[in-house]
Order: sequence, then structure tokens, then C-alpha cells
Amino acid sequence: MEEGTEDRTAEKRTTRWWQRESKEAECAPAPRRGQGCPQCGQGCLDFDSLFVLTCEQCGYVASSGAFT
Repeated sequence: MEEGTEDRTAEKRTTRWWQRESKEAECAPAPRRGQGCPQCGQGCLDFDSLFVLTCEQCGYVASSGAFT
């Protein structure tokens, strides 16, 4: 067995699932209105009439959809 495998197995036994670090913490934060465009870096993200978060310069779509 590999050396690292034993350490990970021991860690899994001593920590519960709710105590382990979540993978969501590693993800990038969601884009928000007013942030700079991640694609072109020149425009600003803003909602259009269909609540689609887009860049005003290059048309990059960061997020779409809306709550009803």
C-alpha cells in the first residue's frame, strides 16, 4: 500500500462527513452584477431585460435565469 493511502484512511475514520472540508469551498465564487468581465477584462457584468448576466463589451454570458 502507498504511504499516503494509510494517512487518508486514518483521517476518514477520525473525521465525520460534516467535519471534512467541502469541495464547494474550492470553487470560484459566483459572478455578480458590477464585477469585471472574466473573459475580456474591459466590460462590466450587468443584467439585461431577460435577467441574463452579460458583459456589455464582449457579450459574454456569465449566468442566466431568474427566480419567479
